[in-house]
Amino acid sequence: MIWLESKPIIEKIKPYLAGQVHAFKEAQRRAPRLAIVLVGDNERSKKFIALKQAFAREVGVETKLFHYEAGIGGNDLRARLTPIVHSPANDAVIIRLPLPPPIDPRTIFGAVTRKKDVDGLAPDSVGDFIEGKALYIPPVAEAVEMLLAHYDITLKGKRVVVAGQGRLVGRPVALRILQLGVSPCLTDRDDPFLEEKLKNADVVITGVGEDPRFITGDMLKDGVVVIDVAGDVDLDSVAQRAAFLTPQIGGIGPLTVMLLIRNTIRAAMFQRR
Repeated sequence: MIWLESKPIIEKIKPYLAGQVHAFKEAQRRAPRLAIVLVGDNERSKKFIALKQAFAREVGVETKLFHYEAGIGGNDLRARLTPIVHSPANDAVIIRLPLPPPIDPRTIFGAVTRKKDVDGLAPDSVGDFIEGKALYIPPVAEAVEMLLAHYDITLKGKRVVVAGQGRLVGRPVALRILQLGVSPCLTDRDDPFLEEKLKNADVVITGVGEDPRFITGDMLKDGVVVIDVAGDVDLDSVAQRAAFLTPQIGGIGPLTVMLLIRNTIRAAMFQRR
């Protein structure tokens, strides 16, 4: 079994990103800046934000956190987003999911302009992505693509199952695979045929994130490729079946973070054109 580690990819690209930031600073007398919007105190969200901030510092990108209480209303949140999005000091803006109910994510993400939407979650950005003309490929979707390419894993002729239909992982990953010429099976935790689909899959990409380690080795066939985006996989048992498997640490997450920061650098360049 081969671990799908992202470190070799990151080590190759990271110096290039640092060089881009250095050149930007020389020309603009400031660093690119990513604005991060967090609503509530979700511990998992805080953890991922910390990872983004750490990598950003390593390549010279600035971040600024805008933290609001969970009780904020949707209209109030959107009103506060407007100056954040339109500030020339913020080259890129991300809004950390999940947003507490009853806030409608579509309304909130609609406040982020295309050039600053480095997560690719705003309605306009999603539409552009569907049409194949997006400024930025959603980071997690591109991370999956890059990881597969690095390990010479082709999807052509394979049964590909994407578990999870969320806007952050499942949908963009499935769409990107479709754009690459493969028709994935998009499923979710409550699908009564989930186990059958998993058992027949050659490649499984998971992004459910609601039930840690619910996918076990006995649900998969021998030789399967497994990319676990959201901690859905029981590593010990799945490692007995898989030919390729992302590790719990050093898998898809760090690569997704790197691509988000790369998109931020690109966004900074767009703002200066």
